[in-house]
Amino acid sequence: DEFTRMVRHGLDRGVTFFDTADNYDGMHEMLRVALEGVPREDYQIQCKISGGKYENPEAEIDRFRKELGVDYVDSFLIHHVRTRDWPERQKGLMDVLENAKQKEIIRSHGVSIHGLEPLEGAVGVPWIDVALVRVNHNGTHMDGPTGAWAEQGVRDTALGHIRRIHEGGAGVVGMKLIGNGNFTNPDDREHSIRFVMGLSFVDAVVIGFKSPQEIDEAIQRIDAALNA
Repeated sequence: DEFTRMVRHGLDRGVTFFDTADNYDGMHEMLRVALEGVPREDYQIQCKISGGKYENPEAEIDRFRKELGVDYVDSFLIHHVRTRDWPERQKGLMDVLENAKQKEIIRSHGVSIHGLEPLEGAVGVPWIDVALVRVNHNGTHMDGPTGAWAEQGVRDTALGHIRRIHEGGAGVVGMKLIGNGNFTNPDDREHSIRFVMGLSFVDAVVIGFKSPQEIDEAIQRIDAALNA
């Protein structure tokens, strides 16, 4: 019930983009309930599937759609790629997602990237419609040399790769704007949002929330940054 109230609050405030994944336990079903009765054209869903986890990814795509209560998913990503050669490793799944796109089961496909090497490996890959990348003002939980979860990212190098991915035609969605929740100081949240809103090669962002107040704060900061 709390989750539904948060989603409905976000919708009332103009939030139309919802990010989920197969390993976010129960999230598909909770989104289905929270969005019940909302016209499908009024929101977008981004979903992610882990590469190499399933023998029959086509069946899993159908399961995700059923759990979400939708006929199609707006963007469907390979989750958490971590090696430079991920385009070769994930070729089979990439073909599955391209086939799903041709059937209009999904509208776009891409990757969620963790690490400098897979980020560089994504440059020049025309298959990518959408790249979900880590970005903030000081590199917290951004991409570093090992791809480890909490290592300090090499911000400027990562930004260079992200810019090149965008120049190649991919839409870029930024994540970790609040440093995976580490930016408990309001000044850090302000600096990060202003920094990311100033990047011409970031097209959209996802932020994790746990209260309507956090949604309101993020919207206020984003609006202020975009109108500065």
